[in-house]
Amino acid sequence: MSVDIVRLRRLCDEMAFTILCLDDINNIDIHLLSNEFFKISKCYLDYAKEFGSDDDFIIRAVNYLSYTHAIPPCGKDTSWFSNGLSILFELSYPNTLHTKESSAVMADIKKGINNSLNNLQLEK
Repeated sequence: MSVDIVRLRRLCDEMAFTILCLDDINNIDIHLLSNEFFKISKCYLDYAKEFGSDDDFIIRAVNYLSYTHAIPPCGKDTSWFSNGLSILFELSYPNTLHTKESSAVMADIKKGINNSLNNLQLEK
């Protein structure tokens, strides 16, 4: 199986438009920002395969970041996106042995995920 590049590109385009929609922008600005998101996403594809992720994980991760974090104040800075993908990969495919102290936040994350999933089930 391989990632749907067309879908990934579309998600990057939509994310760039969402972020820049309040600015006095043109299609070139949207395209340039989308390209940056796309390049970052493609870098994480290799990372995902290295850690045993299925090919669509990157689609799900980009979709999540687009829905929850892509807001106009982000502007043309893409560091939030790269950092977000890094965090999502670490949480989904852990690469670090944690101490009791460093793993304490995991219960909070689990609670938040369960709340989100429960809210999703209520919408059905």
